[in-house]
Amino acid sequence: MNSNPKSYRAPFALSAVVFFLALCAPLAIYLTISFGLPLSINIDDYAAFGGLIAGSIGTGFLALTFFAVLYGIFVQNFEFNALQREMREQNFERNINSHKETYIQTLTNINVMKPAGNGPIIKIGLEAIRFNNELSLNSSGKLYYEVDMYEKARDKISNGLDHYLRVVFHYFKFLDTKYKNETDQQTKEKYRLEIRLFQSRLSEPELALMALNGLSIHGSERMKPLIEDWGLLENLPETTAAKFRYTTLQEYSASAFGNNSDKILKPRSP
Repeated sequence: MNSNPKSYRAPFALSAVVFFLALCAPLAIYLTISFGLPLSINIDDYAAFGGLIAGSIGTGFLALTFFAVLYGIFVQNFEFNALQREMREQNFERNINSHKETYIQTLTNINVMKPAGNGPIIKIGLEAIRFNNELSLNSSGKLYYEVDMYEKARDKISNGLDHYLRVVFHYFKFLDTKYKNETDQQTKEKYRLEIRLFQSRLSEPELALMALNGLSIHGSERMKPLIEDWGLLENLPETTAAKFRYTTLQEYSASAFGNNSDKILKPRSP
């Protein structure tokens, strides 16, 4: 349905012209039959003509005025809806930009101290997440990510990591809630697209961290459902997925890995 008021101007104008001509037709007939040609010079005839104008033709012009008012109301309603859409878009952009800035800030604020021979090395941002992931690997045999090892590492070096994980969760939750509650399809599609765009920004260590967090006591109730609903681990590299035990990944439904579920969850040789 076209909501542009300009597209309705022609039908409104045509209706008004047809209505006006329909009013003029009785007037022409009245002049011809009652007065004849040439026109009457009897003043009583013109008094009767004035009565016709007041009683019928005037009512017709009032109807034309009604058409004009109706069109004005329609245009105002369109402009009001357009203003609402513009306000929704501005609010969308403001919220998205605010969450993005918070995400970047919390990512850069993560810091850990990695022990080294010449003294501890401070790692920040993605390097800190990588170090946390390394601590989540078991210490014997073939290295696999272990959820219990992750929880111990998180408790040990949670400098900014908890905040980062909360920000990521609340950003996805914000977009998910807005998407499900939005009635305007255009705005709804923007929220869906923003989820996909933010998902694509997550790096390999962030995806590994998300996968671990979703299975831990910290994220199993809230983060895990979001991961499965939106396939947030779809971009998890196969090499990274190989660092998880097969049974660990199976704790997620296939939907968590989106279109790559067949590759990530394919059976492995012992």
